[in-house]
Amino acid sequence: MTTYANREQQQPAPQRQQQLEPQRERPSTGLLATSATAGVVCAKCGAVNDAQATFCEQCGAPLHEVRCPVCGATVDPQADFCEACQSYISPDRCSFCGAPMSRNDAFCQQCGSPRSGIVCPTCHTLSHFAFCAHCGTPLTDSARHHQETVWQRSTLTEQVRQLEQQLERLWHTKPVASQRERQRRQRIEQLQQRVMELLSQDPDTAIAPPTTDATELPCPTTDELRSQTEAARKSLQALLDTLSTPPTANPAMARIASMACKPHISRLAWRCNYRDALHPSPLACACPQKGGRWVILSGKDEQQLTADT
Repeated sequence: MTTYANREQQQPAPQRQQQLEPQRERPSTGLLATSATAGVVCAKCGAVNDAQATFCEQCGAPLHEVRCPVCGATVDPQADFCEACQSYISPDRCSFCGAPMSRNDAFCQQCGSPRSGIVCPTCHTLSHFAFCAHCGTPLTDSARHHQETVWQRSTLTEQVRQLEQQLERLWHTKPVASQRERQRRQRIEQLQQRVMELLSQDPDTAIAPPTTDATELPCPTTDELRSQTEAARKSLQALLDTLSTPPTANPAMARIASMACKPHISRLAWRCNYRDALHPSPLACACPQKGGRWVILSGKDEQQLTADT
């Protein structure tokens, strides 16, 4: 006769183990844990939020994963631009001014810009924003107006322009390695200045008299050049910080406001408040509406610049 103990021994080992162990709850494999009664659980901090919530009330992290319709990369729910594939991903908003658009509209009813983009008259690059992403030329009336308004501040404009020119000269200055080289270069510079003075006195020529900057040492050594460059960079950066873009609701207007105050120097980047990243410009940021500022790059900063334009 087969007893209960014998029947238990005849069962396969995995089956007996499943009966003996209590039923375990399987962990969630998704990014978000949801419950009909508890709402949405934040994957970052674990706080329980309302089922209709978009961002966590505790830490502000997005509660629902959003994918780029072009490349499939994960994007911020508030983003209108994918940094992974460089695509504008808000078909219901004008990329030039941010006004609502129907998906069937070929032109924005507010600013008149075409959905297909505008070809820059300067570099002939197709752009979907109010400023050209390649050369920075304003492409709409709103962009031109904002740029003119910013630089109408005569005092600030003059200070910025002088520091821009000074920095560019210092960046292209080669330091001297010895006193003999310094003397040779000084003689060359004196000869050049004398030639320019004579040409400026000639009524048949339209050459302006030479100008010199008293703050710059002639033929600087490596240490002197580094000190001058850092002083000019800090002075210009302080002025640029006063032109930083505050957070706003409209990403298109945030791009216009930031590009309108872009300085004219080569080693430049835009640091966004969205993820504290360095972009070539706010046109390459997914959420420029969160604010940012222009920064002057150093050698170390240039390695952190995102190559997304």
